[in-house]
Amino acid sequence: MGVAEESVPAPRASTFGTVVAGIVIGGVEVVFAVSFAALVFDGYLDLYFLDDGVGLFLGAAALTLAFMAWRAGRRGVVGGLQGTGAAMMAVVSASVVVHGAGSPNDIFLSALAAIVVVMVLCGVVFWWLGSRRRGDLIRFVPYPVVGGFLAGTGWLLFKGGIYVASGVSPFFKPLSDLGAAAALQHWLPALAFGLILLIAVRAIKRPLVIPAVIAIGFVVFVAGMVATGSSMAEVRGGGWLLGSFDSAILWKTWTFSALGGADWLSVLESWAGIMTAVFVATFAILFNISGTELVLDRDLDTNQELRDAGVLNVLSGALGGIPGYHTLSLTALTERMRVDARAAGLIAALVPLAAVVVGAEVVGLIPKMIVGGVLVFLGLAFIVEWIWDKRRLLPPLEYAVVWVILAAVIVWGFLIGVVIGLVLAVVLFAVSYGRIELVREVAFGETYRSNVDRPQTERAELRALSDRVQILRVSGFVFFGSSNRLLERIERRIEEET
Repeated sequence: MGVAEESVPAPRASTFGTVVAGIVIGGVEVVFAVSFAALVFDGYLDLYFLDDGVGLFLGAAALTLAFMAWRAGRRGVVGGLQGTGAAMMAVVSASVVVHGAGSPNDIFLSALAAIVVVMVLCGVVFWWLGSRRRGDLIRFVPYPVVGGFLAGTGWLLFKGGIYVASGVSPFFKPLSDLGAAAALQHWLPALAFGLILLIAVRAIKRPLVIPAVIAIGFVVFVAGMVATGSSMAEVRGGGWLLGSFDSAILWKTWTFSALGGADWLSVLESWAGIMTAVFVATFAILFNISGTELVLDRDLDTNQELRDAGVLNVLSGALGGIPGYHTLSLTALTERMRVDARAAGLIAALVPLAAVVVGAEVVGLIPKMIVGGVLVFLGLAFIVEWIWDKRRLLPPLEYAVVWVILAAVIVWGFLIGVVIGLVLAVVLFAVSYGRIELVREVAFGETYRSNVDRPQTERAELRALSDRVQILRVSGFVFFGSSNRLLERIERRIEEET
């Protein structure tokens, strides 16, 4: 038998290729950061502080790219802001707006304080799990329950995309408002863009699909302006662009003001949303770490990745950012382009920084169609994965659980969906555990005897009755359902003897 030749790794791309990859990654993160800010600071906060939210998230994007490049780039990992985190932050900020009081500035500071609390808690939980080597704890949550949470997160992103594009949120206003001509002409292009992006990603397995489709979307928007003869003022006045921001400076030290100016009572009243955000972010990062291993075709130290992400999210929280960690699509881009992930990530971090420096005037020119469409794409990606792709992979009962949680999120909101999901997790555990055979060993009286020293005559009598003694060794936990099965087994044995 001949000796197999040792595989030689493919050569890395040139410096030019690394720079191109970094610029592309940074550009995608800018669009994501702007989209997530529009989602989190929508509605009441959108009227006054969208530009500040955009600046905070751009700064967080730069930090996430740079930190992940420094800590995990040598392992081929590229980090970025996460859609699941943005959806959860939107839930938290909406809760603070409901419970808050005072001026718009006070409510914004309270929402920002809640975001900081979520980020610090996420960082502490990530770091604790990694330091204690407990990264597998979250994996005990039933798979369909996790799927239901992620599908529900997808709905929040999808709904947020429609709102960002049109100003009309499904289920918050009559659905007839979505059919109004003024709203229809805004959300239909965003929906179409999101669908095209989703189809392209699923049909063309190439790392440059997302940035290419986003670039084409910009070109199509500009072409539409030219074809209709619309001026920049008309486009801006028609609500087609992200907005005309009041301040030319995007990034400000709002988090320091939030510590002293927030209404901490309203933050505490939003504890359910805060804990839910931490919970969802925890199992989302573990999903992403596992997915990154598949993309890179190598094992990662889950605990090391969690520790790095923990430190990152505490730092990002100080800047008012949202959860950031391993991003599968961007990691795949550097891997497929054969570029150095660390160098590309550091270059990419300069792009959102440049957006902050350039200021609000340029960022305000981003079309709402692109911003809303990206959110629609991210939301549909979660929903399609868990509702369509998993329909034949999950047993009927578990697949129904995904649907129930998603329906609960749509009808009653994410927090109610979480409660229902946790209840279903307990039910699934009980049902699954109830199928396990409790009896580990069956024996009769002749096999096991007491340690009492008896006379020969008594031992002979006991041996004669040994077949009337059955010993059942039970393992695990006994629930009401499983105890009934055990009782029925004993009763059947008695009936057979009689």
